[in-house]
Amino acid sequence: MSIQKKGGRWCARRRTTSSARWKKGFKSGSFSTATPVVPGTDNAFGDEKANGGEVGIKGRVLQGRMQFDTTGFYYNFTGLQVGVIPPPSGGVPVIQTINAATARTYGVDFDVAYLPRFMTGLTLHASVEWDKARYLKFTNAPCWGGQTIAEGCSQEFNPAVAALIVGPTGQSVPTVGAYTAQNLSGTPLIRAPDWDATVGFNLWEVPAIGRDLNDVLTSGQCDSAPFKTGATVPNPSGFAGRSTLGIDPSSCFVDPGREVWLQVTVRPLAGR
Repeated sequence: MSIQKKGGRWCARRRTTSSARWKKGFKSGSFSTATPVVPGTDNAFGDEKANGGEVGIKGRVLQGRMQFDTTGFYYNFTGLQVGVIPPPSGGVPVIQTINAATARTYGVDFDVAYLPRFMTGLTLHASVEWDKARYLKFTNAPCWGGQTIAEGCSQEFNPAVAALIVGPTGQSVPTVGAYTAQNLSGTPLIRAPDWDATVGFNLWEVPAIGRDLNDVLTSGQCDSAPFKTGATVPNPSGFAGRSTLGIDPSSCFVDPGREVWLQVTVRPLAGR
C-alpha cells in the first residue's frame, strides 16, 4: 500500500489485497433411484460433508495494467458421494451412489490478466492450477467383472456368492463365497487432473483449443456384455482364479479422446 497526494489531500492507495477464509458445508444424502429395489438391500447413501480453507493475494502492478490473483486451498471431504457401476445383477447394469469415506484436495490457483498499451480493448489472460485430489479412504468400491483377489478385489467377503471359476487344469469348479469390493484409497478423484492451464485474449480471438492431449480414453459407463451371445450377463469377481467369462468384456460409452480445433471470434463493438 502506498500513500499518494490527490486533489490537495492525502489518501491510501492499495495495490494488493490478501484474504483468508474457512468454509464448511454439506450435501444431503438420499436414495439411489436407479438401483433396483431388492429386499434386504439398503439403497440409501449418507450426507457428504466438506471443510477447509483458502488463503490468497491479488493486486495490480505495472501501473494497473496487470492484474493477478493467487489462491492456495485445502479441503477435506467425508462421506464423499460417488457414482459406481457394480457388476450387473440379473443382466441389468445399474448406476449406484455410495459414500466413499474420505477424500482430500489441495493446491494452488494462479490467474493473471494484462492490458497492453498498443491496442485499446485487448486483454491477455492466463491461468494455471495445480490440484492434488485423492481418496484418503475408499474401501467399498465395487470390483469390475472378472477381477481376481490378486488384482485387488479382496474386500467385503460375501459367503452367499456362488460362481464357476477356472480350475488348475482348465475345468469349471463350483465355488461358494467371494469378495465383492476393492480398495481404491490413494487413487485420484474422478476428473481431477493434477495440472490445468489456459491461455487466451479478448477482442479478436483466434484460439487453438486442445483437450485430452495425452489421448487417454475415459468412459462414463461400462457393463459386462459378451459379444458372442449379445446379452449382458453377470461376470463374477473376487475369487483366487479367473471366472469362466475371463476379464470383463465391457461395452462402454467412451468420452472423446484427443480433440484439437480452431475457433475464431470477432467483437467489432468492443472498446467503444
